[in-house]
Amino acid sequence: MSYKLSVLVPSIRTHGLKPLYDSIVNACSEPFEMLVASPYDLPEELSKLDNVKLVRTWRSPLAAQQEALTHATGEYISWCADDGICTLGSYDKAFKLLEGKDYKAIVTGKYQEGDRKDDNMEQDKYYILNNHYGSQALFLPKDSYMLNCGIVSRKILLELGGWDSYSFHVCPVGYNDLAIRLKKYECEFIISKEIMFICSHEPGETGTHGPIHRIQVFRDEPMYKEIYNHPYFSKRLSVDINNFERTAVKWEPRFGS
Repeated sequence: MSYKLSVLVPSIRTHGLKPLYDSIVNACSEPFEMLVASPYDLPEELSKLDNVKLVRTWRSPLAAQQEALTHATGEYISWCADDGICTLGSYDKAFKLLEGKDYKAIVTGKYQEGDRKDDNMEQDKYYILNNHYGSQALFLPKDSYMLNCGIVSRKILLELGGWDSYSFHVCPVGYNDLAIRLKKYECEFIISKEIMFICSHEPGETGTHGPIHRIQVFRDEPMYKEIYNHPYFSKRLSVDINNFERTAVKWEPRFGS
């Protein structure tokens, strides 16, 4: 089977996988596969589907996603949290934006967190990294955009090595790092016209978010600042596609030692 799209899903909340899968069905009319990177079994109804695959891993969220990337076969890659849904027709609309473009064109998706409606998140300027204190840095390329969700050709990710899960453990900062490297690679960023993905909102250390919050604030964000405020380190472009192999086999902040 040839897939147009591979959707990567690092997961600990497997109860959210079936609603997510159903939303992808309604978002994408092209053949797709869903690769779930998780230490836990798939829900029974998904385990019977040929286009859903489990990558068994206890690694950090970003390393789990990177590991899944090495198993992906689709022409394009997307990624989703396991606590959200894709909006109706969103992937089809994204592919429409890529018509006539070469493989270095990217769609960065607008998203929404929880039930709170933030009109700012529907504005293109919201997705510029330097418009947010946590992602500001001295040596970002002009108009570097977020890439928390979207679609990227697998060819680009193989050329740049995907996400740097050795330097970063959690997704938000790792996503920013990839977006910056893609911008430096002279990729064309196209911002989706509408909300592409809706996920839950767990502020601070509430819900399952505690380990993510602590690592993002006290480890990943300082590492990001160290790299992109430095004239030498900020020049980095590609990473080893198998960088996840250099990370802990079991991510201690979530699963213990």
